[in-house]
Amino acid sequence: MDGDPDEYGLAALHAALAEDEQTAELGLDVQVRGGTLYLTGAVATEERKTAAGRLAQRHAGALTVQNDLQVEHPRPPDDAEEVR
Repeated sequence: MDGDPDEYGLAALHAALAEDEQTAELGLDVQVRGGTLYLTGAVATEERKTAAGRLAQRHAGALTVQNDLQVEHPRPPDDAEEVR
């Protein structure tokens, strides 16, 4: 993509993030402010964060990509779950 992404380009990035098996996670947000494209939200692994950043870079045109995704490692529950 040449130049800055327009609404169509951002919609294409949203679709690519939703359809890619490495980045298909809910809660990813894309915003453009100034000359920077910001990725925010949470992913399960560092690999998914990296993959989302690569996808964003491909759609960013001349924008700088700021990958602010947080890796949230799942943790086991504090107590055993009681099934009734």
